[in-house]
Amino acid sequence: MVLRGVATGRLTVVLVVVVASCLGCEGRGCHDNERGALLEIKKVFNPLNGSLMSHWGDSTMEEGKNCCQWFGITCNPNTGHLVELYLYGEHRSDVEETWRPNLTMLAEFGQLESLNLRVNQIGGGIPEGE
Repeated sequence: MVLRGVATGRLTVVLVVVVASCLGCEGRGCHDNERGALLEIKKVFNPLNGSLMSHWGDSTMEEGKNCCQWFGITCNPNTGHLVELYLYGEHRSDVEETWRPNLTMLAEFGQLESLNLRVNQIGGGIPEGE
């Protein structure tokens, strides 16, 4: 009977530890510097109204402040850092034919693993490192 009580106590401790370790897992928002850089990218891309990027930072939407919930963004669920940026065809092609953006704000994404900028009429070369 005593062993059953000890086993139940250990199980309770294990469950408490597991639940406590997952409390921060759900809903971890993005980092302020990354959110700011994404909003700067939105200005550079100048998306058409109704495009998926046009809703980034929309305070009327529930996920307005949590950029990890924005279209085209994937964040690491443990750290909240942006790891994937998918901007396929988001630049306004009606503004100019060839686009030469200065995307230095990408430097804010230190843990970025995947970047998709296809179908954005980007021209020019990639500058050499210093």
